[in-house]
Amino acid sequence: LDQYIEQAFSSNLNLIKEQISLSQQQSRVDEAYGNFLPSVGFKADYLLAAGGRTIAVPVGDLVNPIYGALNQITGEEQFPTNLANLDEQFLPNDFHDTRLVINQPLFNTSIYYNHKAQEQLISVQEAKIAAYKVELKNEVKQAYFNYLKTEQVLAIYDSTQLLLNELLRTNRKLVKYDKATEDIIYSVEYELQKLESDRAAILQQRITVQTYFNTLLNRDLNEAIITEPNFDIASFPAINPQNMIASALQARPEIKQIERGILASKTVEELQRRTNLPTLGLQVQAGFQG
Repeated sequence: LDQYIEQAFSSNLNLIKEQISLSQQQSRVDEAYGNFLPSVGFKADYLLAAGGRTIAVPVGDLVNPIYGALNQITGEEQFPTNLANLDEQFLPNDFHDTRLVINQPLFNTSIYYNHKAQEQLISVQEAKIAAYKVELKNEVKQAYFNYLKTEQVLAIYDSTQLLLNELLRTNRKLVKYDKATEDIIYSVEYELQKLESDRAAILQQRITVQTYFNTLLNRDLNEAIITEPNFDIASFPAINPQNMIASALQARPEIKQIERGILASKTVEELQRRTNLPTLGLQVQAGFQG
């Protein structure tokens, strides 16, 4: 039975699913912790623009009179006076901007409480797995004991059938020698037929229990169940209900799951209350344009 329980712990599909959920939650914790670390990004933009809005720059209107006045003062044509006004395109054309961006959060309560909540959810998932293991162990034991009961009932039916066959043989001799009426034969034949019907029901019940047991262990549904010889349920120690209730309230994983879930919920509430606090961070950019 202990080997079957260990096999269920390693092969049960629902338990494997819960363990995968635990691994996923651990990944979320790692991801939340990564928000404390600096993030590095590389960005590159290239702009190619034609048409659209322009910006009028009156270079000629502003500079030509000044240059003309300077030429008059110096008496020489040293400065050009025919500069044209410019119409610069609003978007830069043939322009690139390549930069490395580093962001480092310095104060952010959302990051802190999110990481704390994700860590607490790991303990919730661990308690959930422990609770499911307790339930799975109980189901494996129940299925195993139910299978043992069908085996014992079939053994009783076998011995009963031998007895009835012997009784039928005896009754037929009594009727043959006029020591009894034939109704005693019919009575035994009825009991034999009823026994066969009950045996068929128990055989079907054994198949159902065997299928369910193998489902818990995630193996072939028709695989045989090996039972322990001379297994005696009465050999189990007596149970004091009051002591077991007190022990359950202290150690049941379902209660731990609820308690840890409450802690995680309180952390999320704290996160919501602190969303309006300011955040502080550091950003560094380095690159080139042209």
